[in-house]
Amino acid sequence: MIMYDTGVRGTWGDNNGMEKQKLLFDRFERDSIVKIVFTDSIKDAEGEIVDISEEQNEEALAWIGVDEPGLLYIGGKGGVKANSNCSGLFAYCGNLRSVDFNNAFDTSDVTEMRYMFYHDENLRSIDMEGIDTSNVTIMDRMFAFCNSLETIKNM
Repeated sequence: MIMYDTGVRGTWGDNNGMEKQKLLFDRFERDSIVKIVFTDSIKDAEGEIVDISEEQNEEALAWIGVDEPGLLYIGGKGGVKANSNCSGLFAYCGNLRSVDFNNAFDTSDVTEMRYMFYHDENLRSIDMEGIDTSNVTIMDRMFAFCNSLETIKNM
């Protein structure tokens, strides 16, 4: 779940066993997601839109493109800020093929990224543009069982 943070950015929540992301993936079936794109704006949000901000004030949204089934956008005004624990955040997205962070996912406070893409068996490419791992102390098995992964850009 993306939670609102300090009035500026949405925050993708601590998952502690992935419970808090259930809201997002209950609405958008994990296996239906083929691509995830982060954006620093929500002005183009259309189709099925989920307010994933903690305060339910539409500062952070997720949506599937109307003409692009399988393309999940995650955006917030000014980007999306990650909480300290991103463990398992995108795990078990069985048909996910690519992720583009587009410098719109602030991970400067993240300390854990273990299992972040665990068992994303069809993940082929990921663009880590803007991903800050300077404070990450636990990154084990981040890409475990990503057997199709060919390209990691900007890491």
